[in-house]
Amino acid sequence: MRKYWKQGKKAVNILKRKGFVGLFFVLYYRLITISRFRRQFRNWLLLEKRELQEEQKKRWGYEPLISIIVPVYNVKEKQLEACINSVLNQTNKNWELCIADDASTMKEVKKTLKKYENNPKIKIIYRKENGHISKASNSAIELATGEYIAFLDCDDILAKNAIYEMTKKLNDGKKYDFIYSDEDKIDEEGKYRHTPHFKSDWSKDTLLSHMYTCHFSIYRKSIAEQIGFLRSGFEGAQDYDFTLRFTEKTENIGHIPKILYHWRERKESTSGDPEAKPYVFEATKRVKEDAMKRQGIQASFEKLEDLYQYRIVYKTVGNPLISILIISKDNTDTLAKCLKSLKIKTKYRNFEIIVFDSSKKESNRKRNNKLCKAYHCKYYYNLEKNKARQYNNIANKAKGDYLLFLSDMTEIKDGVFLERMLGQAMQKYTGVVGAKLVIKEKAERIVSDGIITLGKKPCHIFRGMSDHAAYYFNRNRMDYNYMAVSGKCMMLKKELFFFLGGFDERFQKRYYDIELCYRAIENGCFNIIRNDAVLYCCVEKEQNNTQEKERERKLLYQLHPIQKEDGCYNRNLVQKRLDCGIREN
Repeated sequence: MRKYWKQGKKAVNILKRKGFVGLFFVLYYRLITISRFRRQFRNWLLLEKRELQEEQKKRWGYEPLISIIVPVYNVKEKQLEACINSVLNQTNKNWELCIADDASTMKEVKKTLKKYENNPKIKIIYRKENGHISKASNSAIELATGEYIAFLDCDDILAKNAIYEMTKKLNDGKKYDFIYSDEDKIDEEGKYRHTPHFKSDWSKDTLLSHMYTCHFSIYRKSIAEQIGFLRSGFEGAQDYDFTLRFTEKTENIGHIPKILYHWRERKESTSGDPEAKPYVFEATKRVKEDAMKRQGIQASFEKLEDLYQYRIVYKTVGNPLISILIISKDNTDTLAKCLKSLKIKTKYRNFEIIVFDSSKKESNRKRNNKLCKAYHCKYYYNLEKNKARQYNNIANKAKGDYLLFLSDMTEIKDGVFLERMLGQAMQKYTGVVGAKLVIKEKAERIVSDGIITLGKKPCHIFRGMSDHAAYYFNRNRMDYNYMAVSGKCMMLKKELFFFLGGFDERFQKRYYDIELCYRAIENGCFNIIRNDAVLYCCVEKEQNNTQEKERERKLLYQLHPIQKEDGCYNRNLVQKRLDCGIREN
């Protein structure tokens, strides 16, 4: 009954915030899309089974000992045995299991652990007093002699090939300090697998947004020792705190796009119900606050009630000038709406607007010139057809420290978008910052919320889907790193823009924005979509020059062949649609 009461409360809240249209799209997504998602996952599990059968269990040249850390407290015998046996059943045997019982009051816990005391690969310590998960984990780590440590909750299960896959990854020619894998959930009885989390490759901002790396992960022990292992005071988010501190010390991070961990869904666990442990919500906030303090970054924290998360909102340092660069071609009505919304709604006021007009009609040029004078914008006219060259020309005229490339077919929805994007663009590691673009209608269908690679071509994720619903792991709600963002609204430091060489003018009409994003990544930057920066955007009619489009697409991947494999979009996700479904074949 409690479950249905919560669902009813959520429905009422959605109805209040978004009306009947918003509630309809949320229900549609949950009833239709989730049903399809479950079918896709069942098919995927068959593929996984086939892969495991075909996989050769070979020896590797480098096989470091991996110490698996298990803090134990008041867990059912059946679940604890399943956890330990999942380690014993590993196809690769170069592991040790380090267990710390945190003074459990359930007698069956010690009775169960006694069964494994004679196993030479299992080390067990019985704590005399309860110290909660961080202290218990650290007690288990004291037993560890491995080069790497890995955490396993006492009621969860490792996939049989977890250690094998980690060892295989450690032998791919790179020196890794931290490797994480994909995961899914199992029901309390351990029979039904569901909710697979197919993750991005290493994504710095995504981790600051939420604890996405999670399970199954291995960490180089020497670095873990350097940062002091797990800290008390962050219970419920102790692994998040540990991982954030760890990744501040290394960039040697790898990802295995395979499910190697099964997270048990229990009524008292956050895996099944985020409200089961309300203190986790606040602990997560403290973790983020501490991370910002450590790095000397000024930020505030915005509560996202429905997601049980806090968004990091970076504060702008100083009052830098932003140059807003707009190209307009015979779109006088939409340009008027764009300029008006910028001037009226935008809260951050230190910006200049430069309009580059390439309208063919003289009447439109006169009107645009008049508009620019009315809104105190700089106006330039040129019939240049190459959009990349147009933007490079007006970028050279910009006086700002930051450049915002903006389509004349956009309109401001929320006045905070500029300062949210600016705060993000100020971070040292940030490349190109994008915004979420939606159609101005009741359904608020998404135009672009990040660009992914599908079928060897760039596509806008969730395009055409209503923004009223939350999609795969809240990708349209929380802030995520992407390989590229839409040039209809993208911001970056002017210094970075010119360091990268501006837009490549071989891309005359399309892909110039994506190509710049790829170069930013190849220079060590992270591109990101800020989902708290939302603009309305009209959908342009697709031009029929498919030959030219194909030429530019081929050039894009000739210049950046590595980007054909999208690290921000897991290979296990569907390649034929934009909804982050699961690959079926």
